[in-house]
Amino acid sequence: MAAKHLAMNKDSTIPTPTTPLAPVRVPEILRTLRRELGLNYRNMAKFAGVGATTLHDWTEGAPVDQIEALLRLLSRLPSAARNSALDATCPAMPSLNHVSIARDRLLTGYLRELLAITHGTTIVVGESEYLRTFVATALAHSFATLNPNQKNVSGYDVHAPTWFVPVDGVTYLNAWKRRNGQELILGESVKPAKMFFLNGVYSRSTAVRPRAHSASKICHVVIAEQSMARSDFAHFETPKHLITVSVDRNTNSSDDLERMQIQIREF
Repeated sequence: MAAKHLAMNKDSTIPTPTTPLAPVRVPEILRTLRRELGLNYRNMAKFAGVGATTLHDWTEGAPVDQIEALLRLLSRLPSAARNSALDATCPAMPSLNHVSIARDRLLTGYLRELLAITHGTTIVVGESEYLRTFVATALAHSFATLNPNQKNVSGYDVHAPTWFVPVDGVTYLNAWKRRNGQELILGESVKPAKMFFLNGVYSRSTAVRPRAHSASKICHVVIAEQSMARSDFAHFETPKHLITVSVDRNTNSSDDLERMQIQIREF
């Protein structure tokens, strides 16, 4: 037994072999993100969930051990596997640049024209709550990128902020499972910005409807609902556009985004 303890003590003195660390450049990544997103430190830090000073220090080379460790592990994956792992981890970012919309260049052009509207109304309808939320959120995100350091969007979304990358300025209510007819109490805290965004809220809140009608005279109102009564359109300011989102049942894919069809018409 004594000999065994002696051998264990002897082994513990042998230096543990070390593996050279792969070089990773967190500051460079952060600078690229800031440049590509067009953000100042304050807004970029807000989206990241950290303080602006912290983000600035990281960008200037302050140690970020956990991020560096993760990047070193990811760097050992083949590019396809690395991209797949990141895509599976990150929530989807709806925008007009997303492949499910951008594959139709004519459609993308029409949608970009809508973003130039300074007042009026765009209604997004469709049976699929997921798809119409995707399209409405894509409009809001793409509009927000026009001036990324300004407050461009305000409003309410009946869903949780976990469905997609949330839109800055939108209040997420996480109330989409409430039974039909149950009134949403919104309060007056959210004021219309350049775009007033209402996803699943117009039909659930009688109080928000006159606010939306008035807002369409001074800003672009975007409303997403399963359907909209034709009589409701009369309350909104022109120009008025209806976007209908549906699923192409003839497309051989199990991904609804790949089967998504979008039609636009003006009233």
